[in-house]
Amino acid sequence: MKKLHIAVLAFGLVGCSTSAVPLNDAKQVSVERTFKYQTAHDGDAKLIVIRDSGIVGSGCYAAVYINGEKAALLNSSEKATFYLNGGEYDVGAAFDGAALCSMSKDRQERTVVLKANKTKVVRVFSDGNANLDIKPTTL
Repeated sequence: MKKLHIAVLAFGLVGCSTSAVPLNDAKQVSVERTFKYQTAHDGDAKLIVIRDSGIVGSGCYAAVYINGEKAALLNSSEKATFYLNGGEYDVGAAFDGAALCSMSKDRQERTVVLKANKTKVVRVFSDGNANLDIKPTTL
C-alpha cells in the first residue's frame, strides 16, 4: 500500500506542469494540422512554435494562433514552422477539441517581433492548472 501512495504522489508531481522540448527533439506536426503561413518566400522570418511535453492537457490539441487566425493544432512535443514577413505578431494558444478541451480559459497571446531572414522559437507552456501561455525559448 505504501508503494501505491508513493506512485500516486510521484504521478501527481510529474503532472503538475509541462517541460520544454528542445528544437531538435520536437516532432514536426502533420500537414493536416497546419493551416496558415506554410509557404516560404525570400526574406521571410521563420517562427517555430513548440508545444511542451507533459501530461497536463495532453488529451487536447493546443491551437496556435497568429494575429487571431488559427494556424496549427499541436499535440505534446510537436512543433510547427511558419513563414512570415518581418514585424510584430500576436502569437496565441488555447486548448482545442471536444468535451473538457472546449471548456478551457480564453486564448493567451504574446507579441513576438520577427526579423527578416531570422528564426524565432517560442514554446506553448502549460502550468499545473492547465493554463496555456507562450514563452520564449532558446533550447
